[in-house]
Amino acid sequence: APALFMFLPLAIGVDWLGRNYTRWLAVMVALLLLTMLAGMTWHRSKLWGDADQLQVYWAMKNPNSARARTYLIGRFVADGKYAEAFSMADASIKELNGSSLMTMSWLQLRVNFEQATDEDFERAIGLLIQQTFDAQAVAGLRTMVDSIVAEPRLAKYRVPMLNMMSALSDRGAYRKSPLFLRVTAYNRARLYLAMGEVQEAKRHYLEAMNRYGLASSAMQMFAEMAGAGHYEAAQELLQAIRQGIESGGLAVGPLGKQYYLMEVDRMQSL
Repeated sequence: APALFMFLPLAIGVDWLGRNYTRWLAVMVALLLLTMLAGMTWHRSKLWGDADQLQVYWAMKNPNSARARTYLIGRFVADGKYAEAFSMADASIKELNGSSLMTMSWLQLRVNFEQATDEDFERAIGLLIQQTFDAQAVAGLRTMVDSIVAEPRLAKYRVPMLNMMSALSDRGAYRKSPLFLRVTAYNRARLYLAMGEVQEAKRHYLEAMNRYGLASSAMQMFAEMAGAGHYEAAQELLQAIRQGIESGGLAVGPLGKQYYLMEVDRMQSL
């Protein structure tokens, strides 16, 4: 390997010391070099052996990366350094104003700590409709909805989230993304379900079923509706699932058509 020749000048230098000065000096220099190289190797192996430390290292080496900054903000939060997290997020949304991931990370931090205002959502919308699509930002939106649906203290953000998804569905790069549109349909359904607006939830679940096109996903949506205690609406979803399976509109792999039809029959008989 070419890297082997990196050490050839060092070996020549040590040999020259031994011939022109003393062998003791050459031995000492060689030991010093070996110790230094061993220390560097140990430090590098320790870094690569610690995934968390490695992430921090790469994040610090890439200050203009939205993913790196998002990771560091998460680390600050995990370490209880909330002021540092907010400071970095506020600075990053200005410095990386072309990154939709950074915009979503900034908003998610403010939502999680109940600091987000209607103006913050408007600011995020204004940025996102001008920014390029980022699948990780869509994942961040899904995570934010998970929190808003699950935690009663964040219920006040359900309507602002619905408004933001509506705005992004109408303007900007996100409205052109099938990934965003199907995730949005599903998340709208979940928000409406959490708000007790069953008919709106059912409507968006049906849209999400069509956009995902998977029997497995559709059955999960039925389970969410039934789990919330809305059995009539759940049965209507189940009927739509049957029709989708029979018409081929819902993919049934790898379990197969008969498996899902049997599952639909079983759920309808309960």
